[in-house]
Amino acid sequence: MGVSGNEQAAGLIAVTLLLVAMVVVSGSVLILRVFYTWLLVLVSGYFWVVFTSRGIGFAAAPLPLRSQAGASILQQVSVTNKSRLPKSGLQIHASNDIACGDISTTLDLPPGKTVTWQAQYDLTRRGRFHLGGFRLSATDPFGLFRREVTEGLSSELSSTRWSFQCRRFHYWG
Repeated sequence: MGVSGNEQAAGLIAVTLLLVAMVVVSGSVLILRVFYTWLLVLVSGYFWVVFTSRGIGFAAAPLPLRSQAGASILQQVSVTNKSRLPKSGLQIHASNDIACGDISTTLDLPPGKTVTWQAQYDLTRRGRFHLGGFRLSATDPFGLFRREVTEGLSSELSSTRWSFQCRRFHYWG
């Protein structure tokens, strides 16, 4: 079970205020240095997330409108780094309502390069599903900050039962 953004922000503020109170009450140089290190971690983590989530190009191949239950659909996704800084630990999650589990990957993008990935959707049952939207999320190495960007258009897919073509036959009589 994850922590929501508001709870995490409240926790970061509480730790910062606790360190400030400890520095004021004790006057210890060691706690002051811990406070400076904590501020350095917070600032560097924030800037890491901001710079990792900017300058990203995204393109996804279109999905078919129909498929058959039991089939798999592959969608090619291209992610381009348009900046001069490398993007490390960029996570891509496919947003869908299919019961095939979490479709995601983690990418490291060199500066100016494009990485392609194929999302595989396994259609295990019939129905109408929403596919094609993606969430790009960037986190800092300390896990304190996270930024999510939604990319791609969601499309609707209809999954029908397997059918096959029958040969023609003549009815005698």
